[in-house]
Amino acid sequence: MRSVTGLSAQAEGRGEYAKSSLTRENIVAAAIPIFGARGLDSAGTREIAEAAGVNQPAINYHFGSKENLYRACAEAIVDRYRQQMGSLSLNAAKALSDGCSADEAREQLTTLIESLTEFLVADEHSQNWVGFIVREMSEQGDAARILHENIWQPGTELVAQLIQAAWDNSGEMLFEEACLEALLLVSNLVAFTNGRTVSMQILDWDAMGPVELSKIKQAMDFRVKDIVGRSSR
Repeated sequence: MRSVTGLSAQAEGRGEYAKSSLTRENIVAAAIPIFGARGLDSAGTREIAEAAGVNQPAINYHFGSKENLYRACAEAIVDRYRQQMGSLSLNAAKALSDGCSADEAREQLTTLIESLTEFLVADEHSQNWVGFIVREMSEQGDAARILHENIWQPGTELVAQLIQAAWDNSGEMLFEEACLEALLLVSNLVAFTNGRTVSMQILDWDAMGPVELSKIKQAMDFRVKDIVGRSSR
């Protein structure tokens, strides 16, 4: 039988691990918008530590360096993307490998874009990620490689494959053309990510609530139908 002391030690160990994990998460959450605003070189660990409510040495303790923290921020965004999009992406990929019909491909594409809209527009943390993501798209650092390999490239290719599969049989769509359509389709959401303030002012929206999100989803659904229906015109 385990001693009470042993059980207490194990419980304390689990408590310390949970506390350490929470501290790490808080540092990453604080670092993402700061890196997004200033970049790797200009962002200071003191500022990040203050925003996270920890002392500055905690960053080195948990991450070893500012560069490692920077990469951890990209990995955290990838993890959140997989939580939101992972199962849907797998379902869509399986449907494609099973030789789904054009109608099935359209349904998968619509569902995927709706979920992506929620991820980029409705998620409470999305605005913190946007600056980080946009900066990496232009600066192409180590974090950009992580985002490209785990989100941008596989995500764009999956959408392109669905567009190809949903394309009317009366004409053939090249994969390059499908990728272009995929990029243009997803870029429509940029107006409500890093361009949210301006877009909401133009639309005279006071908040981004369920009604507004529904209108964006409807507009995106219209774009999907327009893309896959063009060859039949």
